[in-house]
Amino acid sequence: MATKEDVADLSLIKRAVLDTSDSIKRLEEIQESQQHIIDLLSVRSIQQEAELKRIK
Repeated sequence: MATKEDVADLSLIKRAVLDTSDSIKRLEEIQESQQHIIDLLSVRSIQQEAELKRIK
């Protein structure tokens, strides 16, 4: 059976879970943004490589 301390700990645990969830969401947003940048840079690199081959 749950004690008063256990019940008090539940709110702390809930807060920690919510904070962790918020942090994970922010990390996912950052990762998506970084992936978009990597994709753009990859395209640019391929275009530049093609242009260099054309110039040679």
